[in-house]
Amino acid sequence: MATDDSVTLVEILDVLGSFDEARELIQACIARLEREGVPGLASMRFYEDPAAKELAAVIMFSNSSEILAHTRMISSWPEFQRFATSIRLKDMRIHGTVSPEVRAWLDQFQGPRRVFDKHLAGFSRKP
Repeated sequence: MATDDSVTLVEILDVLGSFDEARELIQACIARLEREGVPGLASMRFYEDPAAKELAAVIMFSNSSEILAHTRMISSWPEFQRFATSIRLKDMRIHGTVSPEVRAWLDQFQGPRRVFDKHLAGFSRKP
């Protein structure tokens, strides 16, 4: 069974204020991340449910250390700071093996969180 070191975060976020503003902020963050993001940020996709005022993020990193590098980088960005104050983490799922440092970082978040770190089977294809 072949495995890799990739880690995928799946987050459900409640939008606290204006949904349109949250949408604009995340689009600005995504555009900047595509240009300037850490190399280990393999993909980031956001989905929306405006009626429920929820966003869903699916974020894939090449390994768990890239999560911390990514977080350190974007934490100082004004557009991310504004986005972070406009949402509340509702649920988080982590798929993949994470380091003790990443587990410590995850412990700061309130709300439901699960880590699925025992890879069973799978494959990926390029679309």
